[in-house]
Amino acid sequence: MAHPFNFVFSSSAGYRVPLFLVLIPLVFFTSSCAQEDLPAATPRAIPTSSPSLLSKAQRHALNGDFETAVELFRRASKQDTKDRNARVGLAQVLLRSGRKEEAITVCRDGLAQDSTALPLYNILALTYAGEGRYALAIEALTTALRQRPDYALGHINLGRIHTKLGQYKQAEPHLQKAVALEADNPLARRRLAELYLSDARPKLAAEEFALALQFDAESETLHFFLGQALEASGRSDEALNHFIQARELDPSFADAHYRTALLARRQDNALLAQEAIAAFRRLQQIGDGDANVLKQLNQLRAAVIDYPEEAMHHYDLARFLAAHGFATEALNRFARVLQKRPGDFRAMNNIGNILLEQKKPEAALKFYLKVIAQSPSFAPAHMNAGNASMLLERPAQAVVHYGKASELAPQAPMTWYNLARGHLALKNHAAADSALTRGRRQSQPNEAMRQAYEKLHQQVISYQ
Repeated sequence: MAHPFNFVFSSSAGYRVPLFLVLIPLVFFTSSCAQEDLPAATPRAIPTSSPSLLSKAQRHALNGDFETAVELFRRASKQDTKDRNARVGLAQVLLRSGRKEEAITVCRDGLAQDSTALPLYNILALTYAGEGRYALAIEALTTALRQRPDYALGHINLGRIHTKLGQYKQAEPHLQKAVALEADNPLARRRLAELYLSDARPKLAAEEFALALQFDAESETLHFFLGQALEASGRSDEALNHFIQARELDPSFADAHYRTALLARRQDNALLAQEAIAAFRRLQQIGDGDANVLKQLNQLRAAVIDYPEEAMHHYDLARFLAAHGFATEALNRFARVLQKRPGDFRAMNNIGNILLEQKKPEAALKFYLKVIAQSPSFAPAHMNAGNASMLLERPAQAVVHYGKASELAPQAPMTWYNLARGHLALKNHAAADSALTRGRRQSQPNEAMRQAYEKLHQQVISYQ
C-alpha cells in the first residue's frame, strides 16, 4: 500500500527494435552559446528575457518539476516574444509533460517567427513521431537539415525514425553522419548500433555499443544491447557477462534476467540459471499475474530501453514498481533518477515513502529533509517528515512540519488532522482542538475523514 501522503501524481524475446521514438535531451541554450545552434551563415545575437526567470525555469525542468517550469517558461516567453530560449524550453517541457498539442503550437508559432530555430523543428518532429505521424516528422527534420547539414541531433533523430520504419538504407547515412560530426556523442553511437543490430550486423553493433558504454558504464540498457550483439556474434561468454551486469544494475529488468538464465543454462551454470529465471518469473507475476499490469510494465520498460538517457522514463518505471510492491526494484530506479537528475525532489520523496513503509523512519526523514531543502513549498514532504518524526517519537518536530503542511495545503483534511495529533502528543489540547476546528472549516473532509476528526476530537476532550 502506498504511503497516504505521497501526493506525487504524476514471454521474452529480447528487444531488437525499440518500440517508439521518445524525447530529446533536455538542453537549454543561453545567449552565450545560442549562435552555435544557428545556421553558420547567419550569426547573430539571440535576445533573451530575464536571465533569472529563465534560469529558474531551467532549474525546475532539470529537477523534473515540469508544471512549475511550464509556468515560468510561459512568463519568460511573454516578457520577450522573440526569445528562442524560452520557446525551446517551453516546447520541451510541454512535450515531456505529455501536452503534445500545446508543444506543437509553441513550435509552429516559434518557427513562424524564426524559421532558423532548429531545436523547434526537432521537438516538432519528435512530437509527430510519438504520435506515429512519421511523414510530418521526417519533413520537419529534413527542413532543419536543409538549413544546417551539420545538425547532428537532426541526423540522429531522422536516422532513428527510418530505423523504426525498417528503412535501414535511408537511416544509415544519417547516423553515420551524426557519428562523424560528434564522435563522442553516446546517443549517436547507440542509435547507429541499434541500426546495425536491427539489420543483422551484430559485430558492428557490438563495436558501437561498446563505444557508447564508455560514456555510461552503469547503463543497464547498453549492457543488455551489447549482450545481444555479442550473443548474435557467437561470443556467448562475453554476452553472459553483460546480461549479468544489466540485471545487477537494474533488478527490474526482466529480459536481462531471462537472457542470463538462457545463457547460464547453456553453459551448465545451473545455480545462476535458476536464480535468474526465478527473478524473471517474479516480475512476470506483478499485479498478481494481471495481464494488463504486466503489459504496463513492459511498456514502461520499452520507454527506458528506447531512451535510457531520459530520467523521466526511469521515474515512471520506479513509481509503477513502488505502487505494485516491488520496493527494492523501485528504490533502485529512483536512485538511477537521482544519478541523472540530482535535484529531483519528487524522486527523493518517493524514496522516503518506501523507507517509511519499510519502517525505517530515520532513513526516510533524511530524504524528506533533503526534499524540503530543495523545494520548501512541497507540502507532501512536510507531511511525510511529520509522519516520520511521529514514528521517531519527536512530536515537537512533527508539529513544525505538520504546521507547514497545513499552511501550504489548507484544503487537505489530513494536514489538520495530523497537526492535531502532533499537538495532542505534546499535551497541547487547545491547539489540537483548534487544528480540528480549522480543518473542518478550511477543508472538505469526506465521511471517513469526518469520523476520524470526531474520534480525535473525543480524545482531546477526554484529556482536558
